[in-house]
Amino acid sequence: SYYSWSFKTKVILLGQSIGPFNFWLNRLTFKKMAKRCKIFTRDKYCFDYLQSDLDIQQNMVLSGDLAFLDLPLQHNTAMKNDVLKKYGLQSGEYVCLVISGLVGKYYTKSVDEYFTAYRKLIEDLKSLPELGSKKICLLAHTFPPHGDEAKILEDFKNFLQAPSDDLVFIQDKVLQASARFILGNGMFTISGRMHASISTFQMGKPSISLSYSVKYRGVIGDNLGRNDLIIEANKPELWATGEINGLILDKAKYVLQNYSKLTEEISNKVLDQKTMVNNALDQTVSELG
Repeated sequence: SYYSWSFKTKVILLGQSIGPFNFWLNRLTFKKMAKRCKIFTRDKYCFDYLQSDLDIQQNMVLSGDLAFLDLPLQHNTAMKNDVLKKYGLQSGEYVCLVISGLVGKYYTKSVDEYFTAYRKLIEDLKSLPELGSKKICLLAHTFPPHGDEAKILEDFKNFLQAPSDDLVFIQDKVLQASARFILGNGMFTISGRMHASISTFQMGKPSISLSYSVKYRGVIGDNLGRNDLIIEANKPELWATGEINGLILDKAKYVLQNYSKLTEEISNKVLDQKTMVNNALDQTVSELG
């Protein structure tokens, strides 16, 4: 459809991750379409792939993920305070945990293994001296049709049977700014959703990302230089053996031991991404003008 549209109007693909394509027809089709579109890739991995593997040399600009920009209500302090108060959270006194609703499609087919790993992870996190007195906030980040994490959290709550008082379940469909307040005011985040990690980074805090796709490597690894905070978690054996818990716990310890250095580096990299995205938006306006 993009190709047919391009004969009637300008087609701009803004903030895109494209490929990799495994099927020859998909590769051929996109190469043909790319000649008639302006492409702003959201990460260097995608940019390099299109340039070197598909030999697309024109109409393409390296940019960043649009989610690195500030949200309109992001600096509303009263709103932030209200959101944190509503859920009994204090800035810097909790860790965010985003349990992806993509279990079954990615990570592992076994929901029981998935929940068992997260239950053990919570126990392991609470065993760390730095986190013993902190709350753990479980946030539903994505809703149908892209995943039903409110239901996943409800099922996980039932799996725990009697969740402790220091677990905060947020299953409401909150505003984007509210989600960013929650993620950005925790100490750090552990997330199976890439944009929950991006929102955390955008607020200057570390996020441990449980990757199921090369897009994590591009947007978080290459753009932000944070391959050190990515775990390739789309391996069922990690969940079956419980090895995933050790990998996440090691990253959590790494974050706590290098916290000041990480937050400074993240804040600087986010500024770079904002500049790239704003430049892409300016170019888009110019193209459409």
